[in-house]
Amino acid sequence: MKKYRSLFLSLSLSLSLSLTAILASCGGKKETTQEVIKTPETKTETNSSGGGSAGGVDLGGGNLVNGKLVEDYRIMITEEPAYKEKVLPILDVLKNKFPELAADFYHIVDARKWYLIPVPLKTLDPFKIGIGFEIETQQAAYHFPDLIYISKPIWKTLDIFQQGFLITHEILMGVKWLEHHEGLERCLAKSKRILVKNDFKESTEYSDAKKECYRVYVTYFVNPAKFKLSGNDYDHIRTLASDLYKFIDKINWQDLQDRFRSVKFREY
Repeated sequence: MKKYRSLFLSLSLSLSLSLTAILASCGGKKETTQEVIKTPETKTETNSSGGGSAGGVDLGGGNLVNGKLVEDYRIMITEEPAYKEKVLPILDVLKNKFPELAADFYHIVDARKWYLIPVPLKTLDPFKIGIGFEIETQQAAYHFPDLIYISKPIWKTLDIFQQGFLITHEILMGVKWLEHHEGLERCLAKSKRILVKNDFKESTEYSDAKKECYRVYVTYFVNPAKFKLSGNDYDHIRTLASDLYKFIDKINWQDLQDRFRSVKFREY
């Protein structure tokens, strides 16, 4: 029985090799290629021995700061007394004087993830952010395209006035960056104008506008390379923050809108 089984396997293997040779000579053996169209959401699969894993999966897990997960430090900025007492009144003025800015202002408050991190932050080069290099500064916050880190050690030293000032500054940096976001982010910010018009009350019109944004712009992504500001950009942000926060009752609103266009702060 073993003899016949061995003979059968030998004949099968021989037949298989012969068939492969015939197909190859006739052009029947072809390489199969898979075209990968790279989009911002596409990750090319790799199998590397250098720390990656098969399938392009990034190895990583929870990140801790002072023994707690980073996400444990996330806060609702709208619940902070500094926001309620110092920043919200600015929004109330903007909705009547500059509604387009009010919509962007509120969008950054609402859409960004805010974190109060219990460690000092590395100080950025003052010269690159438009401050005289001879001035020693402290880094109170880091602003990324979709989230904001605030240093809790610094936050605790600030009185409520300065806390509100810091929040206002970060909101306006987010407004400046809106032009660099992809379509979905800009569309969602624009839909907030419906809320402003309705005194920030939810409505079917607003819900429909948001749904339309997600229908037209299916994916959300950002290109970090776009989010680079010059020293002049930082200076414009600081000027606008102080105008709105300290001198709002003295602002000439038409002049402010003209200034937005002249320095390309935000297109409306």
